[in-house]
Amino acid sequence: MRKIVLHSKFFLLLLLEIFVGIVSSLVMALAFFKIFHEIFEADTLNLDKIISGLIYSWRSPGLTKIMMFVTDFGAEYMIGISILVVILLIWEKHKREALAFTIILVMGVILNLILKEVIQRSRPEIMPLVIETSYSFPSGHAMNSSVFYLAMAFYVYHFTRKKKLSLIITVMAMTLMLLIGFSRVYLGVHYPSDVVAGYVVGTWWLITAILISKSVSFVKHFREEKKKLVY
Repeated sequence: MRKIVLHSKFFLLLLLEIFVGIVSSLVMALAFFKIFHEIFEADTLNLDKIISGLIYSWRSPGLTKIMMFVTDFGAEYMIGISILVVILLIWEKHKREALAFTIILVMGVILNLILKEVIQRSRPEIMPLVIETSYSFPSGHAMNSSVFYLAMAFYVYHFTRKKKLSLIITVMAMTLMLLIGFSRVYLGVHYPSDVVAGYVVGTWWLITAILISKSVSFVKHFREEKKKLVY
C-alpha cells in the first residue's frame, strides 16, 4: 500500500511539472511572437533607439573593456565551460545528462540561426564598437546564455536537490545573463528588443526541452507500472 501511495505521489508530481511546463512554454512562445510582431513598428524602434542612446552615453574606455570581457561569457567562454561541464558529467557517469545537455545547447544555437535567417532584422548602425555580420533578431548571446546558464542552474538542483544552493546559482545565472545582454546593447550590436527576445526564446527552448524529458519519463514509468500490474 505504501509503495502504491509513493508511486501515486510521484506521478502526480510529474504531472504537475508537465502541466507547469506546458503553461510556461506557451507563455514564453506567445511573448516571443508578440515581440516579433512589434519589432518593425515605429514605436518599438524608437524605444529601442532611446534606450540604446541612453546606454551609449555611459560608454567609457574602462567600461568598454569590461563589456568586451563580459560579452564573451555568451560565446567563447561559454563554449569552453560547456565542454568542461560535459566532460565532468561523463566522468561522473551521467552520460544521459551529458547527451541531453549537449543536444539542448546545440539545438539552441541552430534555432537561433534559423530565426535570424527567417526574420532578417538588420543590426543597429549607430556607433557599433564591434562589427557583426549576421542578422540581429534575436540576440544569439542572450539566447544561448539563457539556455546554458539556466540549464546549469537546473542541473545543480537536479543532482543536489538543495533549494538554497539552486537559488543562489539561479540568481548568479540570471545576473550574468543580464550583464551579457547589457553588453550587447552597450557594444552597439543589438537593439534592446533583440536581447529581450533572446532571453524569451532561449527560456522557451529550455523549458520545452525539459518538458519533453519529463513527458518521456512519465510515459516510461507509466508503462513500467502497467507491466507490474499485469504480471
